[in-house]
Amino acid sequence: MGRFQHLELGRASEPIEEAKEGIHDDAYFINQARGKFDEGEYEAALTAYSRALRYDPNILEAWAGQLRALIELGELEEAILWADKGLERLKDAADLLAAKAMALARQGDVEKSLGFSDAAVEQKSPSSFVWLARADVLMCAQRSGAKPCLQKCVEQTPNDWRTLADAGTLCLYHSDSPHAAVYLERAVKLYDRCAYVWFLLGQAQYLEGNRERAVASLRRALVLRPRFSEAEQALRKIGSPGVLSRIASLFLRK
Repeated sequence: MGRFQHLELGRASEPIEEAKEGIHDDAYFINQARGKFDEGEYEAALTAYSRALRYDPNILEAWAGQLRALIELGELEEAILWADKGLERLKDAADLLAAKAMALARQGDVEKSLGFSDAAVEQKSPSSFVWLARADVLMCAQRSGAKPCLQKCVEQTPNDWRTLADAGTLCLYHSDSPHAAVYLERAVKLYDRCAYVWFLLGQAQYLEGNRERAVASLRRALVLRPRFSEAEQALRKIGSPGVLSRIASLFLRK
């Protein structure tokens, strides 16, 4: 299991680590994990979701959150391993099937990923994440239908800035900066306090050739998080020769 073996569920006899303020419950760590994930701090989100599961090993959001964090970290084998562990406990959970499909797709296993994505979509009332993962699978497979899936993803929760940010992040991952900018701009209109979303928006805007707006977005990210090294690096590189490819390399991982 490599460096993520600590995700293994704690035994009942193991003490749960105390924070400075005292022992917290699963809801506390779920909330902490959401905040870390929002800000692109995926290692910290992973740890918080794992702690939540030590209180209650049947929290679907915590299982799905762990998998999404692993995928964002590029730990695809680990994501598949933990998806299987989660599905042993939460049989046919759509979000876990979708996350496994996403990890498989990014590994290049197109047919298997489509199978798990099909299974996720066929579950009752698929979530916005199921449709997001479906779009990712289709993009990885270079098949049509990704755009309608993203639309369904957003339609599930039209006023949720996180869903819009997820859609924008996915488009940026797949080098679709025009759609990334649209989704991310909608996200910051609904909620303008997340530095990481402003950072991603700056990337999309710069890739679209809109330098002034990109600079403004990156500066906004730094106002919200003063020591945001990725945003600082992006701002320093704007205006340097060959900046476009280097700015893209800060985020794109294909």
